[in-house]
Amino acid sequence: MTIDEAEAQLASAGVETHRSSFVAEALLVRQGHVSEGTGEGLWWPQSESSAMAAAVLDPQPGDSVLDVCSGRGNKALQIGARLAREGRLLCIERNARKAATLAQRLERADVVGGIVSGDATQALLPAEERFDRVLLDAPCSGTGIVGRQPEARWKKQSTDGERLANTQRALLEQAARHVDPSGSLVYAVCSTDPRETTEVVEWFLARENFERGPMPAAYEPLLTGAGDLLVPPGIDGRDGFYIARLERRKPAVGFVEG
Repeated sequence: MTIDEAEAQLASAGVETHRSSFVAEALLVRQGHVSEGTGEGLWWPQSESSAMAAAVLDPQPGDSVLDVCSGRGNKALQIGARLAREGRLLCIERNARKAATLAQRLERADVVGGIVSGDATQALLPAEERFDRVLLDAPCSGTGIVGRQPEARWKKQSTDGERLANTQRALLEQAARHVDPSGSLVYAVCSTDPRETTEVVEWFLARENFERGPMPAAYEPLLTGAGDLLVPPGIDGRDGFYIARLERRKPAVGFVEG
């Protein structure tokens, strides 16, 4: 189904939508209600900010993609749709219930993908296994979605950012080991807390042979001075989100005079 067909089908059901300026396959609901069940696997609800992570990853047909901390699979479905059954998708999820839901959703959407169950802070894959693109949507404090889920604020602690940063760093280290030399790694969290965003990425870049990669031109209005994507919470109804695109550092090219 094309986005035009989805837009028309939703309109016939009384759901008014308009297209996202940032995510090519995303329709934003202006009026009406959309549930996953009504799409028969052809569409699913996801926030625009969340969908930006897979868009920045930009998987292409034929790519091999690793989706770390897949959860229920919103981004895995989005990646699978972009791969168009050409390439390889492997998901890692530690929560058994979420992994089962992920498997059901992939099957329903006719997306081919493998699932590895386990803790992604540990070595779950063969050391030599590499992917063209790796997405890490890391567990975080979720401060970016408090505006949409105000009750969540009462579950937050001031130490959440610092505590979760340790997990995020361990996840990044493991994910980086499986990035192809010419590949890319996208780190994303639904938080704007510096302890979980810029500080984690700067820590990673200081330790690993990676550098920031270019962002798609459409995201320029939302880029930080360092080149990361930072979505302010509440603007145009969006969740707060942070996304960094990282690539292996290229060897310097030298010239010898003679």
